[in-house]
Amino acid sequence: MKISLFFKTPAPANIKSKTKILKTVAEETLKSIRNKNFETSIIFVNAAEIKKINKQFLNKNRLTDVIAFNYPIAEFKVPEIPFGDVFVCLDQAKKQAALLGHSLLKELAILTVHGCQHLKGMEDATKAEKTEMDKKTEFHIKKHFPKTPKK
Repeated sequence: MKISLFFKTPAPANIKSKTKILKTVAEETLKSIRNKNFETSIIFVNAAEIKKINKQFLNKNRLTDVIAFNYPIAEFKVPEIPFGDVFVCLDQAKKQAALLGHSLLKELAILTVHGCQHLKGMEDATKAEKTEMDKKTEFHIKKHFPKTPKK
C-alpha cells in the first residue's frame, strides 16, 4: 500500500509538518482492503479547484469538502495497481473546523478518512449510510484526536 499526500494549495506550516497523521488515518482506514498492492493519493486543493472537479466529473456546480475517485482496476495490468484519489478542500475544512470547534488538522483527518471510506465502496446517500460512515470515521479518528473532557 502506498499513500501519497499532495498540497495543490498553500497550507499552514503546522499542517504540512503533521502530514504523518493524515497518512496514518488513511492507511488505517484502507488496511482492510484484501489486495495491499495499490496506491492512493490524498490531494489538498482550494475551493475553486474542488468546485471545478465537482462540476467536471460529477456534474455538480457547487463547493464540497471531499471527493473520492476509484480507478477501474481491470484497466491496470502493472504490479502497482492504482486504487484511487481523494481530493480534500482545505478552504472548506477550515470553515468546518471553526464551525465544529476543533482543529484544522482534525478536520482534515476526518475528511481524509471519509474519502478513503468512499474508495472502499461505502456510500452516504441515505441517512443510515451516513450514520454508518460517521460511526466508522469516529472509530478511526478518536485514537489520534481524543476528546477533551468539558469543564
